[in-house]
Order: sequence, then C-alpha cells, then structure tokens
Amino acid sequence: MTTKKKLDKQSQVTENYLLALYNLREERVPASSTRLAEYIRAFPESEGVGTTLPSVLGMLKRMQKEGLVSSTPTRDFVLSQKGVVLAEDVVRRHRLAECMVVSLLGVKLERAHLEAHSLEHAISDDLQSDIEKKLKNPKVSPYGRPIPGTGAKLNPNTVTLDQVKLGEPYLVDRIPETDQELLSFLVNQRILPGTTIVVVEAALYQGVVTITVGDKPLVIGSQVASRIWVRSKV
Repeated sequence: MTTKKKLDKQSQVTENYLLALYNLREERVPASSTRLAEYIRAFPESEGVGTTLPSVLGMLKRMQKEGLVSSTPTRDFVLSQKGVVLAEDVVRRHRLAECMVVSLLGVKLERAHLEAHSLEHAISDDLQSDIEKKLKNPKVSPYGRPIPGTGAKLNPNTVTLDQVKLGEPYLVDRIPETDQELLSFLVNQRILPGTTIVVVEAALYQGVVTITVGDKPLVIGSQVASRIWVRSKV
C-alpha cells in the first residue's frame, strides 16, 4: 500500500492534527496537549475538530496507536517518520490551496488560510498537478512558509523580530496565518514576506518595539514582534 493510499484513509480530523503538529514543529514550539488544543481552536468550526483537552488527548492517543505520533518524557507530542510523510502531504495541499485562492481567486490574505482548510481535503493528485502548473510551481505559501515537496526549506538563519539587532535591515521571512486579528493588522501595515523592516528601539521591559516599515515608523507589541520571522538583509 502506498503512502498516498494510507493518507486517503485518514479522517479530516486526523489531517488537521497532522497539519497543526507540523506547523508547531516548524515554528519550534513544543506540542504539548494544551498547546495543541490552543492552536486548533483557530481552525474553522466547519472542520469539526474538538478543542477540549479530553478531545485532544483522545485524538493523540488514537494517533499514537496508528504510529503517527509519539510522546516525549516532557509529555510533548512529536510526529513519527510516518507522521511526517503524511503531514507533508496535507501541508502541501493546504499551502497550494492558499496560493490558489490568493493568486487565482483574489481572496484577501486574511481569509486565505481559512478558505484553504475547506479545500485541502478535496484536492486530488491530478488537481494538485493542475494547480501547480497554473501557478508555475510555487515554492512558498502567501505567508512565506515553504511548500513541502518543492525543495523549499525554512531558512535556518531566521529569527523573530524581537531578537534582532537594532538599526539593521531585515526582510520579513514569514508571518503567522492562524490569528485573524493579528494577520489583518500585519496586512494593513504592509508587514508581509519580503518587506524590509528596521528595529529602531526595543523596550521589551515595556512590551513594545519601535520599527520602520519602509519610511513609516510603527510601534508594535513585543508579543507581536515575537511572531514575525525575519532574516538579515545584509
């Protein structure tokens, strides 16, 4: 049985958990059951993913039995090798769907992630190939995340905006897509992948960071800065 056939038999709920675990791993965030429950609360209600702690623990236990995840001594959950393969397929379809709705349908960036949730489960291999050809084989999502299977990888030299050197230019590498309110703010302020940002002042004890976006000064919270990944422009 091929990996693709195995994936076809996974429920949509399992696919959503694979997506969540993959994204948390990508952001270097330990996936405790509590953190995972918090993360999937941002999923559309139509996905039917239970977000209570008992529901999450029950699903993780099922995925452990299926060999998709394992638990660590610190009670975090990590994808197994089998889980990574299946997760990459889900993530690939999801990020291609994000590219499609933005580039072909003109969906606003604030909505693209949510719309992709509705589409990812229905994208067949043939449709996936058609989307790739139509979009000329995109390598990253509109939010700057690499699409698995394209050869694109996360830049290992990225840091969050609250950790950069003052006065030096940085390029936005990727932005969070699950927080709709934050995403709307970032879009309105043009803080998007490829944008140049300079941190002018970081008063972390006050919880604020002063930046310039182009020639425009802007004060943002340090928690917001901690969710924006950048790379050196030098």
